[in-house]
Amino acid sequence: MAAGIEGATDYVKGFMPSFIGKGSTALSLGGLIIFVLVFLGMLGFGTWWFVRYLKYNKKIVVFEKIGGRFEQTMVDKAMEIPLSTAGDTVIILKKSKKIMPFPRLQMGRRVYWYFIREDREWINFDMLDLDEEARKGGARFLQQEARFARTQVQKGLKERYDRPGFWKQYGLLVISIIYIVVIGMMIFLALGKFVDIVNALGGVVSEVESLMGRADKIIGNLGNVCGSGSGYTQV
Repeated sequence: MAAGIEGATDYVKGFMPSFIGKGSTALSLGGLIIFVLVFLGMLGFGTWWFVRYLKYNKKIVVFEKIGGRFEQTMVDKAMEIPLSTAGDTVIILKKSKKIMPFPRLQMGRRVYWYFIREDREWINFDMLDLDEEARKGGARFLQQEARFARTQVQKGLKERYDRPGFWKQYGLLVISIIYIVVIGMMIFLALGKFVDIVNALGGVVSEVESLMGRADKIIGNLGNVCGSGSGYTQV
């Protein structure tokens, strides 16, 4: 019986985390202090990062002229800082730490474009109305019939040359099946371990019940011996 109890105990201990101590001490005081310090440190870092993320809520897109071509060279975040109670504000870039007046031309929701001139001056700009500029230049827009014809040509070329591969077409399905199979195997193995633990604990319970029954008989016999005074009892 003792061997069965010890074997079940060792089997259950195999599933316990390695940081659980032996004996009556489940978690040392030093480990608890380290855990609390690590948790507070992670909480503080997360709070700092979140506040910093909320402050730098302006997106700055920078363009330059390189080799005679207009190219995007940098994307940065910026934070708005008030200068006075009169409403004057500036922005400070997160990466370059550059401080500039608050831009007035906006290309999107909190998105601002800048162009760096040859003298390294940053100029806030936005896109021109191309339709309006084309009308001023006397351009003639495409006819609907020509647009429809071009659409059909594009559709035919796409069907001929842009056929999706196997993984592009069925990749998500294959990955989903593999995921379901792996999860099912893990659940099956976990249930098997759980059944083994339950069986082991059931054996321990049976041994304990048998031991309690024997102890009751011994206690009853001792009571009979003490009550009769002769030392002999009739069973």
